[in-house]
Amino acid sequence: VSKDQAKPLIFQMLYDKMKPMNITQIYTELKATVPSSILKLCLDDLALDNKENQFYDSDEDEAPKKKATKLEPLDGSFTGSLMFKGGRNPNSSLYYVNHTKQKNNGDGLEPHARNELASDLAKVQEEKSILSSNYQGMTKEKEQLLSEPTNEEADAMLEQQEPTMSDLCKHLEEYRAMKCNEKVKKHLKARVGTQAAQWRKRKNMCMDFLLRVEDGSEGAISAKKCCSGDGQIDIESDETVVKNAIEYGKKKRTMASRPPAKKKMKLSKGLTSGKTTGLASESGTDGLTADVNFVAVRLNSTGNVERVYLGNDE
Repeated sequence: VSKDQAKPLIFQMLYDKMKPMNITQIYTELKATVPSSILKLCLDDLALDNKENQFYDSDEDEAPKKKATKLEPLDGSFTGSLMFKGGRNPNSSLYYVNHTKQKNNGDGLEPHARNELASDLAKVQEEKSILSSNYQGMTKEKEQLLSEPTNEEADAMLEQQEPTMSDLCKHLEEYRAMKCNEKVKKHLKARVGTQAAQWRKRKNMCMDFLLRVEDGSEGAISAKKCCSGDGQIDIESDETVVKNAIEYGKKKRTMASRPPAKKKMKLSKGLTSGKTTGLASESGTDGLTADVNFVAVRLNSTGNVERVYLGNDE
């Protein structure tokens, strides 16, 4: 390697390291690509006019301070690009980059290059912010996807929920009918209230008439007996209707308790007695069913409508 080729290598290495180095360290970092003799000459040329010895400190006051000799440059390239700090011996002397000898008097980049660098930096920062926001969105989406069940888990959950959904679909129509029945119930309540009011009004009028007849006949005609159906006047009173309904209910219960008679049914051709036909009725009914013991209604002592059951009057 010639001296002209070695100078850029030495300068670039010291510029990249950005620290003072002695000749041994420089030789080692260059990996012996520059011979030691040429290296010494190159360092002297690069540090020309910048040599001074600052390492003779107060440890040896008697040691005289020698001024560094100025060497004439053999070549004008890279002259003065390095700074020199002399030591006690040549191997301890340090060399480092003289940044004042760089372009733009060591004040960094040229104005146009600095503007380009600032523009590129702004673009890079904008791209960084976009990428950062995209990364945050992808992170949130990843967390959401990790929190959701996998396809296998979703299929298993679907199989577990299908029976429940089928049951809900079966009862949906019943619930809708119940909602419609709520309106019918309110309407029937209003009608029952109106009819009960008319019932009380007419019953009071009839009782007033019977009581006046009883007073006029001086007890010959009893209002109580007439209401029970044993009086001189045959009237269809509430007590008579309730009494007849209870007797009919008891009779019906007695007939229902008897074992039914066996009836022979003719089966169509191709059917056997072990198979069911369309004549067989389905057991059970859907919806609400009335109490079998309910037989009639009557007005109680407070004038309200109440039901009459077989068990209460047996």
